[in-house]
Amino acid sequence: MRNTSTKGTAHSGWKKRIFNRKGENFTNTTLIKMIQNPAYTGILRNGESKSEIFPDLQIIRSELFRQAQVIRKNRAMKHNDVPFNSKGKALLPGKMGIRSNMYHILPKKL
Repeated sequence: MRNTSTKGTAHSGWKKRIFNRKGENFTNTTLIKMIQNPAYTGILRNGESKSEIFPDLQIIRSELFRQAQVIRKNRAMKHNDVPFNSKGKALLPGKMGIRSNMYHILPKKL
């Protein structure tokens, strides 16, 4: 399952019949949360406090967890990197937003 998206990994798990504790398929959202959770490295947290590593609770090695964080960070698209074209002959140039079940056109930045 190397070099795949979480969606691809979830799909691979479905094919291999790997299920969660409820006997259901893992979703890609669940896999994302697992990748971000340091508890799988054996570290317990309570608010801002963190424990040392408990080897009996460790599911993933700390180094592998760190590598996953680097890969996740490098793959993430920053909001300001998302292309937005407000020029041209669009019917409603600008950004659309939803407020109270009503659509509002947000003003363009000058």
